[in-house]
Amino acid sequence: MDLRFKEAAVTKRFYISLLATTLVICALLTINQYLMVSTNTGSPVTNKGDISLSNYSPVVVKAEHISYLTENSSINTNDLLNSTLGQWKTIESKHLSLGRRDMAIWYRIPIKNTNATTINQVLEIQWPNLYSAELYRYNTNLLSYAVQHRGLSTQPIPNRTSSPTPAFYFTLAPHESTVLYLRVKTSYFQYVPMTFWAETLFQQQLQSKIIIYSLCFGALSAMLIFNLFLFLKLRSKTYIFYSMYILSINFYQLCVTGYGQNLLWFNNIPLKLISYELSVYLGFLFCNVFIRYFLHLKRNLKRVNSILIIYWSMATLSLLMGYSIPQQVSEIVAALSCIIALFTGYYLFIRGYRNALYFCIAWVFLTLSAIALLLMVIGFLPYSPIIEYGQMMGFVTAVLTISLALAGNLHVERLHRIVAQEKALQLEKQVSNERAAKLAAHKALLKAQDEQNALLEQKVIHRTHELEFLAHQLETANQQLSEISLTDPLTNLNNRRFLDQNLEMVSKSATRANSTLSMLLIDIDHFKNINDTYGHLAGDTCLVKIAGILKKHINRATDSIARYGGEEFAIVLPGTHEKDLVIIAEALRKDVADSHVSFNGHKIKLTVSIGCATVRPSEFIPPDCLIALTDKALYRAKNNGRNRCECSFTL
Repeated sequence: MDLRFKEAAVTKRFYISLLATTLVICALLTINQYLMVSTNTGSPVTNKGDISLSNYSPVVVKAEHISYLTENSSINTNDLLNSTLGQWKTIESKHLSLGRRDMAIWYRIPIKNTNATTINQVLEIQWPNLYSAELYRYNTNLLSYAVQHRGLSTQPIPNRTSSPTPAFYFTLAPHESTVLYLRVKTSYFQYVPMTFWAETLFQQQLQSKIIIYSLCFGALSAMLIFNLFLFLKLRSKTYIFYSMYILSINFYQLCVTGYGQNLLWFNNIPLKLISYELSVYLGFLFCNVFIRYFLHLKRNLKRVNSILIIYWSMATLSLLMGYSIPQQVSEIVAALSCIIALFTGYYLFIRGYRNALYFCIAWVFLTLSAIALLLMVIGFLPYSPIIEYGQMMGFVTAVLTISLALAGNLHVERLHRIVAQEKALQLEKQVSNERAAKLAAHKALLKAQDEQNALLEQKVIHRTHELEFLAHQLETANQQLSEISLTDPLTNLNNRRFLDQNLEMVSKSATRANSTLSMLLIDIDHFKNINDTYGHLAGDTCLVKIAGILKKHINRATDSIARYGGEEFAIVLPGTHEKDLVIIAEALRKDVADSHVSFNGHKIKLTVSIGCATVRPSEFIPPDCLIALTDKALYRAKNNGRNRCECSFTL
């Protein structure tokens, strides 16, 4: 069994082991993250309304803790920072989501250090896809506001452990109270889930997050590499498009989690600004292309799938060229894509297509995790690490589920291959038996032949004369066969093979004697019309007639006539100069023009075109040169009206 089927035999166990290990570890780490945030929130609000911070537990910022203000052109930053509380509004939603906002939003966050020691705090916004996030804090020493910049339009934080989400570092003196002003601008939903962390706790949860995402990205990357390997082995389009889909999922998750913006393309601001939207477009594009081949779509389903592929391709190209399609349109098409994909999978499943079941299971995981994340972003659900990591684990589960289906395909193909191999072995065995029988018969034949040879050896003396006579007959037959192989059966002239051999021989003789060598090429004019009008038997009669005329004019022993091919004849004339050659050619042409052929009551007139050439052969002028010159002269005769002679000479 070859390598690809050995790999297919362990594929299912590999997928199941990878799925179980990844999901168990990620689930444990996610629960740990959830417990860290939900059970250790401290006492978030003091009697004065300030958020109480400490070094011992994180504090989740809730909507009732803060107020907000929408920025407009009539309010500058200094006026806004010094404005009274009456201008600030409370957040009506239970969660920190204000929906889609085009203008920047300011958040007012009062905080207090309840400890008797200085604390180092980190304010984390647990949503990375913000155009800009700026934190303002009043500096009593400089009598002005210090500002920290985060978001897609800024560079990563220097000299800090890289965080995939916007994180602002600050210090509070013992029992210090202050107000933080956070300015957030985004082209997507105004979603700003915030948590205050002690810096040491923040680094710990950051390490847990890195482990979770490393496992998930590792599982997806393993699937990517494995399916690329299968594509290289099997050359199936399904595997290459599935690999591209997994790659687009990795790209999307790098954008959603913030690791792509912060670690991979952190210096490329234009790419950071479009990366999230681009990852969504590429994900839907390669998903639809993969569905096309994985589910073997036909007819109407294939047409709908083609429309979606065209839309997502155009959306991707327009975004790369700087023209973004309205987000509302893409959101509607994305929802339709999900619904159509689920309907397609269910429809094919009830029609009996086995792979559609795996697809439906995978798509349900993806859809549920995506809906949960969307509800969290628009404010219907509170922020939760389970929902945040749920989409990634949904992708991992979906990818591995579909991979199980592909592994099933490999298993079926492997069974078919085994059956085919068994049939091939049976056929080989049958052939082997037949070969053994033939060998036995051959051995018996050899034995009989040896016996016959022994009898022949005993009679060899008595049959010497008979064998000599047979040898003489064989020599005569070989000579006749040689003559037949060099003779054209229709005209009884020499054929092209004889011409090539003879031309080589007389060329060498002319080279040694430093003498001339001439050649004529004769072509019957309009011979095809004769065949088409009177039939091929008439054409054969014309060929025999021309051959007879040539034999009448060429009678030197050194000269040779051959049928060159079709309606063409060649004459080689050693030692003939150009003047004599022209005389011979004209005599031939005139004799043919004066003759005719009678066939079935028809009188067929004949004319020929003749090419003439004379060379003095040498090592630099081979026989092929003479043929080429004669052929060119013949074509000139044809092009100049036929029934004429044209010459080419090179001495």
